[in-house]
Amino acid sequence: MLCITISIICALSSFAQKEPFQHQINVIQDAFNSKDVALLDSLLSEDCTVLGNSGKLLLPSIKAVFGTLANNTIEYMTLVNLENTENGGAILTYKIKYSVLGEKMLVSDSMGMGRLRNRIT
Repeated sequence: MLCITISIICALSSFAQKEPFQHQINVIQDAFNSKDVALLDSLLSEDCTVLGNSGKLLLPSIKAVFGTLANNTIEYMTLVNLENTENGGAILTYKIKYSVLGEKMLVSDSMGMGRLRNRIT
């Protein structure tokens, strides 16, 4: 369930520096902590998938995942590694500290352009 939850914290863009990701990290943290999936709308790519759902079912799927982790908040989220891919995207590794679950790592891929797409692990 944790990996599904974090799948919304997919890769954000293919920039070579970590600083451009801070805005997206803040949006994700605010959305998760407030359980307000609408905050994520500007970050979601057309092919972003959560629980096997995309398109019109994407936001309700994210809301359902947020609901299962209602007692958790993200205390901090840090981009710890970024590798550019041949297709213009990136593989990103995040360290996330949840209030209840503790510290977890997330590796995800991106399509570039600051849009969320898919979780690898």
